[in-house]
Amino acid sequence: MHALASTLDRDLVGTIAAAQVLAESPLLASDDLEGFRREATRILPLLPGYAIMLTDATGQQLVNTLLPYGTPLPAVANPIEHRKVFETGQPSVSDLFIGAVTHKHALFVYVPVLRGNHVKYTLGVAIHPGRLSDSLIRQRLPSGWVATIVDSSKVIVANSRTPELVGQISHVQPSQA
Repeated sequence: MHALASTLDRDLVGTIAAAQVLAESPLLASDDLEGFRREATRILPLLPGYAIMLTDATGQQLVNTLLPYGTPLPAVANPIEHRKVFETGQPSVSDLFIGAVTHKHALFVYVPVLRGNHVKYTLGVAIHPGRLSDSLIRQRLPSGWVATIVDSSKVIVANSRTPELVGQISHVQPSQA
């Protein structure tokens, strides 16, 4: 079981590190959001996510690699995690939620984009829950074993055998996890 947790932690820490490097982009330092979108789109295939989003302090998306630059964008779909990054200045991983653009389940790794000592933006990398399920499957669990990833709200994020459970409330007691 520790190997499963270590694999998940390693994947998330790697995603956070990659997002932090991108958050240091000179294009963000100069507020060239269109140029940043081009850069983020170019780098995205190297990340474990399917989209990169840049959001201001109000929760308004400014850049979303799923849509062309200049397209009107919605506010973030998970304002609690977004706000937490602004308040703490620390990276955060969201619970499972429904994306504002895709209208599908997603998790986001958020990192702060700093301007001096202040958080100017959050940079988010969207991760499809299927990626986490695939990671569980690659662990080659013993026959009959099932692994499930549950977020802090007890919502199933990934399952090694039944992906249809994603988004449902887990009824597993913490001592069984």
